Amino acid sequence: LKRVYWFRNSKLFNTTSENKKLYIIGRFFNALNGKVYDFYNLPLPYITPVTITDYSQNSGWWTSPTMLINPNTNNGNYNIVTIPFIGANEPNKITLTERVIL
Repeated sequence: LKRVYWFRNSKLFNTTSENKKLYIIGRFFNALNGKVYDFYNLPLPYITPVTITDYSQNSGWWTSPTMLINPNTNNGNYNIVTIPFIGANEPNKITLTERVIL
């Protein structure tokens, strides 16, 4: 997430606007075999293989939410903050798991 940019004077942000949520989706393209691997935000204690039913009933696993802090209310600083305790998110860490559905 070091390369997420936005304009400070964007209409999304003004001096009274709120922070904005970003939803991160993880994908990896393996150039060696041409396959795309999807990742999801599975809770850490979840160790059972995931079924399609489990996956479809837990939409919180599909993305990893983060918060884009309004630079106009943050001394002009551009910051993205992980929203903790959703899936495997920790206060300063996003942990994604390769999606393998049985």
